[in-house]
Amino acid sequence: MPASSLLLLTLALAAPAGEEPTGPPGRAATKVDAAFSVGPDATPAAAHKTAREAVRRALPFIERQGVRWMEQKRCASCHHSTFLVWSHNAAAERGVAVDPGRLREWTEWVRDFRSLRGRDREGADPLLDHETFRDSPDEVAQLLLGRRQDDDADAERRWVEAMASFLLEGQQPDGRWKPGGQLPMQKRPKRETAEATTMWALLALREADPQDEEATRLLEAEERAAAWLGDDTVGESAEWGAVRLLWLRSRGDSRADATRQTLLDRQQADGGWGWRLDDPSDALGTGIALYALLRDGFDRDADAVRRGVAFLLRSQRDDGSWPVRGTKAVRKDRVTPTATYWGTCWATIALLESLADDAAPVAAD
Repeated sequence: MPASSLLLLTLALAAPAGEEPTGPPGRAATKVDAAFSVGPDATPAAAHKTAREAVRRALPFIERQGVRWMEQKRCASCHHSTFLVWSHNAAAERGVAVDPGRLREWTEWVRDFRSLRGRDREGADPLLDHETFRDSPDEVAQLLLGRRQDDDADAERRWVEAMASFLLEGQQPDGRWKPGGQLPMQKRPKRETAEATTMWALLALREADPQDEEATRLLEAEERAAAWLGDDTVGESAEWGAVRLLWLRSRGDSRADATRQTLLDRQQADGGWGWRLDDPSDALGTGIALYALLRDGFDRDADAVRRGVAFLLRSQRDDGSWPVRGTKAVRKDRVTPTATYWGTCWATIALLESLADDAAPVAAD
């Protein structure tokens, strides 16, 4: 590892810094589908009027469950603490009130290498931070993508540069990034999970906007990754299509248009997407798909966006969350707390993307 990366990270961390249910065509409705049953489409005007209200209902749930995870699990994970920070940063940027002091505390906690490693498994090796960040591509990518985009302070820039360097070092010899934790146990091919992790890493690196020598390293890494990904790859999940769209678009690849159309074609009659495209609509698949379309520049008033937003508004529960079936193969047929939290965060982030850019951001603390 370059000594400059350790120095950058040390400097950055030292600085201060949420009718009857039906299944897909050809599949009979099940009891599980009832949890996802929604009523008639909301009007577009009502959807735009209440998206901000839905976000305000969701944020307390995200905070409550996210903080509980930190206290009880003592690890950041790729589906809780990083998204606690991402969702609240996105809310602040859209003018939704958040507590800047608590957000700063969460950010410092999740950026600490011991949180990624698990604080009950601390080691004495002073270079453990390098190993931990290098081997946590999902979490590092989420931290980079979910940071305050309007924070251009010197300390923040040093942190971004350090994280980008660690992420580059985590690329495998064959060009991919290796998904961590229990992600390979998801209800989709393991190859697809690795492709998703790889494309999220590439997207995060591009948004980190590396300069000079690091920019050259990114281009070289991207060529190796593109060779590993290949031209004929096809995914079964909305996440795969969403991140592929954003990565291809970020590098000016003409295949982005076809990828976007495929994602649009898989939108279901109720306006949503399933996390696995053949599954019933849920907040996880819908949130990721909407986020990608909107970040890709899709018109907020487009029919697909309005229908997706309406699905989210109809299916939100009273406690502010959205029910989502487990993404693991062994839990694919029941709603689980982890998938629900993940889906609630993605739904919130997507709804924030759907809001007009006319609200003043909440100042970073």
